[in-house]
Amino acid sequence: MSVRAYRINKIEQEQNSSFNLWHDTELLEFFESKDIYDAREQDGGGYIEVSVEILKEAVKKWKKLKIDAGVVMMLKRDIAWAKKKKDDFVMYSCC
Repeated sequence: MSVRAYRINKIEQEQNSSFNLWHDTELLEFFESKDIYDAREQDGGGYIEVSVEILKEAVKKWKKLKIDAGVVMMLKRDIAWAKKKKDDFVMYSCC
């Protein structure tokens, strides 16, 4: 069985960030402790893919993770977006 590689024609990202890897360190550490897809380079740029279930867990633990209310709002928006698309994961471009 072979695995074919296809060209990506378009990747779109939101204009507003959901969170900041440098400032939301407890959130990033929480994600890294879970089973996420992490394709970032040494400088932190790249992609991470987080399951909706992990996002929901982070929202529930927002005080413990010291997540700003604005970030919680964005994570809830991301969860709703994924559910609307019937996706189980949200991919984040980190740049």
